[in-house]
Amino acid sequence: MVILLSMVLHFKLYSILNKKASPPTEKIEKSIQKNEGILSDVRSRI
Repeated sequence: MVILLSMVLHFKLYSILNKKASPPTEKIEKSIQKNEGILSDVRSRI
């Protein structure tokens, strides 16, 4: 549950950063893809 909350906070933080600096850099895109993978993994475990 704590992991899920930290994920939500991370995505909110990303969306704020994305509004300030668009287009996003490759580094940010890669970290988002990684987090989406983790998120789907967490969902499959629940």
